Formats: sequence, structure tokens, C-alpha cells
Amino acid sequence: MDEKLSNDFIDEVLFLKTYVRQFDYLKKIKELFSSVEEYMVLHCIASHNSKDLILEIKSSGLIVDADLYIKNYWDSLINKKNSGVSIHGISRDTEIPRSTVKRWTNSLIKKGLIIKNLDGYLVPTGLIREYCKDLRELVSKEHIDFANFYSSLKI
Repeated sequence: MDEKLSNDFIDEVLFLKTYVRQFDYLKKIKELFSSVEEYMVLHCIASHNSKDLILEIKSSGLIVDADLYIKNYWDSLINKKNSGVSIHGISRDTEIPRSTVKRWTNSLIKKGLIIKNLDGYLVPTGLIREYCKDLRELVSKEHIDFANFYSSLKI
């Protein structure tokens, strides 16, 4: 029974720590974006090519400047076949109505964070890396802190 109480306590502590971090993420998102939906649209566009980016990073040699490497990757998508995502695809993935997705993509294009590639699909630009730097660093720091906390538990 002590094991069950211990696990329940650990679950509660982890839930509370996660809740606080999510609140911090949402505050940062609110600072950077007009709405959570605008952020979701940008995240959907960026994540559409994240798998390919990760594969490229893994297969490349020594990367001296990660920020520059990733910026250049995002910028290269304008010319890359089979990259990007359509407004319909974003709407399907995010469950945000197409008209709303269209409005947010126009806003993100004006900010220079996304662009239409040669095939007419939406891809992120290298500017996304710098624009989301504070949010990225907050999330990375929190994940490291969370991992350290979790690994320190004697379970």
C-alpha cells in the first residue's frame, strides 16, 4: 500500500509541475502571437517538416552553428519538392476552420514567419527560429529541469 501512496504522490507532484510549466508556455505564446490558434497554425506548418529536419541533422556531420543550420534548412524549403502543407491540411490537423486558418496564415506571411513554396504549399522561413527563440529556450529549459526532477525521484 505504501508503494501505491508513493506513486499517487509522485503523480500529483508531476501533474502540478507540468501545470505550472504549461501556464508559463501559454503566457509566452500570448506574448508572441495574436492567439493560440495563430500559434497552432505556425506550429503545424513547422512540424510538418520537422521529421525531415531531424533526419538531416542526424545524417550530417559536425554542425558548428545549430541556429544557422536550422535557419538555412527552413529557408531551403521554398525550393524543395514535397514540402509544406496546405490550408486544408492545417485545418484538418488542428481542427481549426479553414477560413480561420486562412486568416492566420495571412498574418504569419505578413510577419515573415511562413511563405508559400514553389508548389504553393506553406513552409516556415528561417525567421521562425529567431522569432520563437524565447519560447524555444523556455521549453528546453523546462524539459531539462523536469527530466532532472524526474530522474532524482527514487521510483
